[in-house]
Amino acid sequence: MKIKEQLQEFKQKAEKELLESLNQSYEELRRLRFQVRLGELKDVSVIKKQKRRIALILTVLREKINIQEAGGKDEKKTSR
Repeated sequence: MKIKEQLQEFKQKAEKELLESLNQSYEELRRLRFQVRLGELKDVSVIKKQKRRIALILTVLREKINIQEAGGKDEKKTSR
């Protein structure tokens, strides 16, 4: 899956689903690193792709949090 497609997919998910995807991605990264140490993994570029996926999820989560915080600040300003 291409990065833009993944980005759109993650933006459509709720925060809870993103956190679950993040946990799964971290588990997969741990498993891949373990396989490298054992010599079972031949294509180590998979680790880089997994790290990129984690960074993408974290970016989308941060965007959602910033939007929520900005929305909360706007409400406080209008209520005064």
